[in-house]
Amino acid sequence: MLLGLMLAIGCEKSTEGVADAEDTAGVEVAALAITPPAPSSSEALLAVLTPEAPAPIWRWFTDGVERAEWTGPEVPGGETAKGEIWRVEVDADGESLSAEVAIGGVTPEVLELTLTPERIWTDDLLVATVTAVDPDGDAFSLRYEWTVDGAPAGGDDGLLDGALDFDRDQEVALTVTVSDVDGEGASLSAGPLVVQNTAPGAPVITVEPATGYPGEQDLVCRVVEEAEDLDGDTLEYTYAWTVDEAPYAGTGDTVPAADTALGRAWTCTVTAWDDADEGGSDSASAEVYDEPYAVGNDVEFTDSSSHSANYLLGSRLVLETAGELQALAVIGKVAGPRVVMALYSEDSTGNPDALVAETDATSIVVGGLELPVEPVELDAGAYWIVAVFESSASVGFNMATSAEVKYCSHSFSSPLPDPFCPGGISVYSGQEFNYYTVMR
Repeated sequence: MLLGLMLAIGCEKSTEGVADAEDTAGVEVAALAITPPAPSSSEALLAVLTPEAPAPIWRWFTDGVERAEWTGPEVPGGETAKGEIWRVEVDADGESLSAEVAIGGVTPEVLELTLTPERIWTDDLLVATVTAVDPDGDAFSLRYEWTVDGAPAGGDDGLLDGALDFDRDQEVALTVTVSDVDGEGASLSAGPLVVQNTAPGAPVITVEPATGYPGEQDLVCRVVEEAEDLDGDTLEYTYAWTVDEAPYAGTGDTVPAADTALGRAWTCTVTAWDDADEGGSDSASAEVYDEPYAVGNDVEFTDSSSHSANYLLGSRLVLETAGELQALAVIGKVAGPRVVMALYSEDSTGNPDALVAETDATSIVVGGLELPVEPVELDAGAYWIVAVFESSASVGFNMATSAEVKYCSHSFSSPLPDPFCPGGISVYSGQEFNYYTVMR
């Protein structure tokens, strides 16, 4: 009787389904389990019946609600949700077994990490763009770990400022880690990016002297404001000259005085360089004038005139070639009275016409007196050079001529008329004065 009772007990099947076992008589007892035993919402659920039975009937439940769509031993990943309780029941060989698991959370994931710009310089702001996802919909946080040449740098955010944190030739990298209440996900890294060399800016230069005459002085190209280099590199400068737009052979900062006779318009260009790249340039110019020359009656006449005050009068002057007017001049015989000189164009009838240039009022001296004017380019052709005196004056003049003198009454204190003598022009012949132009 005792042996028969033990055999009867060994033939019953477990209804808990939590493990495989054998009874004391060596007969295997059925068991049911769900794998994995601690699944996340992204993992599939697999019910394992041991031993296998023919034509088992499967039923799945979520939080006690039957899921009729699942009639096999497996539920695919992604069909569950964090916090749910899933239970499986199986009918096999007339026995019912069940097992259940709680669905845990999935750690978030960094899907993409990019750094902008892809090439960086020391004045750049490096920006990280992160794409991350949490399958459970939980809130998550990002941890940024910047390194420069392997050492920690910057703050715990997606920005790294080159002005503060990295220099030329250094390597910049970033690792981003995402986490939520379920823990940290896998990290993702970007870089390293090598910091590029920043070419220097342009210096500010000048050429001294800005004007001069051939052979008088050296032309010196000076850097008056250093070029800026954001990398703090040591800079060098190269010099290039042109003369009248053609290259000059010298490559230093100075053109010797003897070479200034090679041309009129000189330009110096200075370029800044660091040890890697060409930087910005600046140019400055100087003008070497032709030797000044006189056109008109610049040789002193023996005779002296007796000019009355407040008459604007003068003689015709012809320029054989074009040039730049620099001054109007008179040769005085007696010092003292003030004079204003002017140059007028000639109209089609041969009379003085439009005002071209005028001088300030200046006291006459004995000998030549050059009165500067605003420089003006004059075409070849006929002009009229005239003067008005504040009081009686004496200048060199010549009566052995058939030249005409044209004039009108004009108050010394009044602005010069433009056009010449609009109230009427008077004329006489047989005199000319020591009036002339200074040209370049």
